[in-house]
Amino acid sequence: MQAEALSSKVIPGEWQAEVVNYDGDGEVYVTIFSGPDAEVRAKDYCFRTMTDLGTPAADDQQFFLNSPIEDLARVQGILPLHDPGVLSGGIPENEDLGELLRDIYSARR
Repeated sequence: MQAEALSSKVIPGEWQAEVVNYDGDGEVYVTIFSGPDAEVRAKDYCFRTMTDLGTPAADDQQFFLNSPIEDLARVQGILPLHDPGVLSGGIPENEDLGELLRDIYSARR
């Protein structure tokens, strides 16, 4: 299966979600989206179709969709962090933490 959201070449602002079943007889399913957020809704439809089928969407489709962060994490195999202690140790012992924080805050200004 492959899903792709495409801008209409005929009607400005309209988007279509095309799902092709390469595993079967090559069936093509097309869903048309128009109105507010047509592009986002078409891409979201493709993403959800692929994930519902257990097929990961293409990397470029996963981060720019109107999908909950939990869905994005699940599709990428990201597990919840149960022990925040695994994140410790990133600052060398001889580094002055106060100086590091001052540098970070001054860079943000």
